[in-house]
Amino acid sequence: MTLSQRPASRFFAAFYRWNLQTQRPQPCAIASQCGRDSKNQAVRSCTPRNYHATRLLRQQRQPEPQAHKAPSKADANAIVDGSCRGGERIFRPVSSAHEEGAPEQPGPDEQHTPLEPSESELEAAKLKSSVRGLMRNVPSSVAVITVASIDPDTNKHVPMGVAVSSLRTVTLDPPTISFNIKEPSKTLDAIRAANGLFRVHFPGADRDGATIVELFCRGNHPDAYSLRSKDLNLHIPEREKNTSVTSSLAPQIWEDSILAAMECTVTHELPVADHVILVARVDSLEQKISKQSTIIYVNGGYQRSNGTPITTHSHNQFTPSEGSRSVWDYPLFPGAQERREYMEQIKSIVKGNPAYYENPDKTTYKSLEFSLPYPSTAFGINLEPLVTECRQEMGLEDERKADFKDHKVLSDFYGQLSPSTMGQIVDRARRLVVADSRFLSQDYRSFLHHLGVSPASKNLLPSDIMEPLRARGLANDFEPRRGHYQSTTFDIQKVEQIEFQLRRYLRTMKYEAALKTSLENAMEAIGEKTAAAYFFKKSRTRLLTQAHPHVFDTSAGIDIAGHLTQEEVRVVMSRIINRLHVRSLKDFRRVFMADWHEILRRIGVNPTITGMDVEFLMGKIKHLYYSTEHYHDFPRVIDKMLEPWFAKNVSWDHLEERVKQFVQKIPLRATTWSKRDRLAAMGLDWEATVTLPKQDSLPGSQQQPLYQGHILDILVAKELKNHYGKGTEEENAGIAKYLKETYNFDVQAKPIQYTSAELASRSSSDEMQEAMMASRNVDVSTAESSSEIMQEAVIGNSGRVQGADARRIRYRPQPKIKGPEKSKPRTEWTSYTLDGEKKQ
Repeated sequence: MTLSQRPASRFFAAFYRWNLQTQRPQPCAIASQCGRDSKNQAVRSCTPRNYHATRLLRQQRQPEPQAHKAPSKADANAIVDGSCRGGERIFRPVSSAHEEGAPEQPGPDEQHTPLEPSESELEAAKLKSSVRGLMRNVPSSVAVITVASIDPDTNKHVPMGVAVSSLRTVTLDPPTISFNIKEPSKTLDAIRAANGLFRVHFPGADRDGATIVELFCRGNHPDAYSLRSKDLNLHIPEREKNTSVTSSLAPQIWEDSILAAMECTVTHELPVADHVILVARVDSLEQKISKQSTIIYVNGGYQRSNGTPITTHSHNQFTPSEGSRSVWDYPLFPGAQERREYMEQIKSIVKGNPAYYENPDKTTYKSLEFSLPYPSTAFGINLEPLVTECRQEMGLEDERKADFKDHKVLSDFYGQLSPSTMGQIVDRARRLVVADSRFLSQDYRSFLHHLGVSPASKNLLPSDIMEPLRARGLANDFEPRRGHYQSTTFDIQKVEQIEFQLRRYLRTMKYEAALKTSLENAMEAIGEKTAAAYFFKKSRTRLLTQAHPHVFDTSAGIDIAGHLTQEEVRVVMSRIINRLHVRSLKDFRRVFMADWHEILRRIGVNPTITGMDVEFLMGKIKHLYYSTEHYHDFPRVIDKMLEPWFAKNVSWDHLEERVKQFVQKIPLRATTWSKRDRLAAMGLDWEATVTLPKQDSLPGSQQQPLYQGHILDILVAKELKNHYGKGTEEENAGIAKYLKETYNFDVQAKPIQYTSAELASRSSSDEMQEAMMASRNVDVSTAESSSEIMQEAVIGNSGRVQGADARRIRYRPQPKIKGPEKSKPRTEWTSYTLDGEKKQ
């Protein structure tokens, strides 16, 4: 006989079944602090809060996603398909996907045997694409959500927030709003941790309002926080410091473009797929008296209510996404390892957002490039084959045209192309054309891809390839076209014609005017399509140098050009930092936004140099400026960046070795460069010091600054004297001229001939006259000892030798000392000398 169930037991059993259906699977208020025990469900510790979750309704009965399909990562709450796609996007290496809560990676069998999509899945994908295309053209308002958050590392309040386009009014009795946000999300975790309190800001329809939205579309990470704090007037309230603050303690944007702000409290959470709909009660409202409308987002851009587009102050190149090693943490300068790491990070972004891998087009690639912290083309990463590779890894088809299917993700040649690299490219082009001349009729971009060359390579012109081919008889002679007509195809021969016309047009105007002329306007002037400007975006400076060579020659002060040595790389870095005036905020802001090509020209460097990625250096300097909270810390951050390149202190022996190597490698540079450039070439900071060995005869401190006094000048001059006769004729002539003009030292003179003291027929006045003449005709045979150089150098530093006399050789003849053993005149040196050892 079955025992009857007690009423209490029946009640708790029913309550348990009811609880399973009504409670959300992930009830924790602080999602980021909970661990996971499986890929489908998270076990979290629950924190009480004053709002509840609703039932999942029919979603629990929906089928699980297929193993071969990547989970959807689209952030529907953020701006869709535009520059702000994925306001909370995670930017991380593929290896960390599981740690962030992504599904586990499929096994080997699953990876190599993807399932064919069924007809229903194809229909669902088609419907999804159609809905996305429709909603892109539906205007939506934009709001910025901020929430109180404390950085666990610094224990300081940070401007946490996100821009959303899904905010709507639910009811006015009581005033209630709703918006949706994607999981996982730092902003959502912070709202839960703040017991559902947050603040909503409504930006106005102007450029400043669009900029505010942009600043909250780049995720939440230290770089984004620093950029928001630097560019916005933010107030982050703290309860312990001010008792009159708002209840949410959320960051407040005090900008004129903010038309209204709300303080809200979450009342409901409704999980829907990978998103959560938040319903919140409006607790208070602050509003300006203004007739201006709020900003509108439609079709990938910002607009006013009358349809006028709004541009933004772009900061995309300085805000790497959260969850990954920042590209700006790479060393100067990135190599093959960093390049591949960056490629994997981009792939993780593509796989994490269906908008990038579902039906990609030109707009998709532009949007993806815009969202990256640093241009992918600068690393020779081609986005179109990269997206295709991601699609193939996810079991999707390759939808590219046949001509583009053999393009590689990583180009063999990219960035600044050195002379040796150009030789390899020309050799590949020769082999291609010998095999099939029809390659010259192919689209220029495709032709470059066949050569393994990134189309975004800097300063590459079609003539660089065509002229060597003509020299070998593999291409027809170049004949400039006559008249203006627009090209319908863009093979390498047609692009070379545009190059010729463009260079000739730039020659018709002064350099200052040519510098300000955009390529699009230049294309219109020569009768070409503006789209052809794409082929010359990275070679514009090269065209300017060819059109106005007098601006970039030695007479204009340009002393560094071509492929750089390591010594020249350090000199260019030193000149750039000196030009930017990093220790003065006013001067730095005046200079650093200028085009880096023009900065190079003004510091005596040809902008077409190779062997150094100046674009990455300038980008990193700008990033450090934006991410440094206080400007007085900025010079110290720059010094830390340069530590691997410039030493602060050296020993005497090490200094002598550096000078010797510098003079032997580039002796002519040692005769023309300034003291700052010499120090930089030797890998020494401008304020570097030398530690001198302790000697009783040396006065003052044992550490001497190299930018003061004559220590560096003495060592360089001594090494130049020793190097004379070992270099080329040009180097020997340059050394002789430098020593003669600077020190009145004649390296080509004959040795001093000392006369015997037994010749009594000569008077003392004759010998004095001979000694005076000998001072203008000095022999260089043996170098002085290091101790003598140090002593004379320190004397020069202490101020005993001043003025122009400190830069020339002087000696004072002494009267003869009687006796057969000491009949030769003795020379006493009163300042440093380039002569041999002292005569006694």
